[in-house]
Amino acid sequence: MKKIKIEKFSLLLIIGLMLITSVLLLPPNTTATETPKSSSTETIETVASKDTYVDESAPTANYGWNTELYIGGFGGEICEAYYYFEFTDKPADYTKAEISVYIWDIKETEHVDVYLIMEDWDEYTLNWQNKPTKNVKITTIQFEKLFNDDFYLIDVSNFIVEKTNISICISTIPSDDLIMTISREKETGFYDPIFGIYWYTNMRPTLIWTHEVSESDDDDDDDDKPKPPPDIPLGDFYLVFTAIGIISLTIIYYKKFYRKSKL
Repeated sequence: MKKIKIEKFSLLLIIGLMLITSVLLLPPNTTATETPKSSSTETIETVASKDTYVDESAPTANYGWNTELYIGGFGGEICEAYYYFEFTDKPADYTKAEISVYIWDIKETEHVDVYLIMEDWDEYTLNWQNKPTKNVKITTIQFEKLFNDDFYLIDVSNFIVEKTNISICISTIPSDDLIMTISREKETGFYDPIFGIYWYTNMRPTLIWTHEVSESDDDDDDDDKPKPPPDIPLGDFYLVFTAIGIISLTIIYYKKFYRKSKL
């Protein structure tokens, strides 16, 4: 009987040690949380598909090839600038759309009106006599008196919904100031005689799309890559291993020792 008690104690000791070991080897209890996707903004630029200006003092003249456009005028006669943009690069998730125009030689502070143009027009036949009708006024911009050149942005976000293009006209009341701006035909940039190099910059009329970019967009190309094997649930593995060990030891003990003690 003493031998049987010792063997029972040994078996219980082994079982207890295996249970303690399995608990110690269990991984910490963690809850899986999804990391929120961060996003940032990027811009896409689309240069005007066509642009020109019309001159009231030369009603049949066309300036479609000019590298500079004019707004304003002298002596009661004015010039108006026309721009047309195709939405070839329109992002689906844009948050803002702005037209950038490069203005210089503003001698006095001017207020100009920007109108939406709904009619089609040709860049190389447009003149004062056949110019399209102005539609709704998009905004009024104040061109500040400058000694240096500057960019002005025209927000057209509310006028491009479900559209594939937009056309605008920049006009003003007659004044004694002729405002100049760069057209799409002009080679952008300027030569710096001090450093002896040519500086490049986009001064042409440009439609600027601002849109959000999620970090997950950069991972779209990874969908076809082989996926790593799933993580093994170590806690479950240790528990199963311990259970199998306990059952095996119990069977061995019963067959080898306990049954013999009965004989």
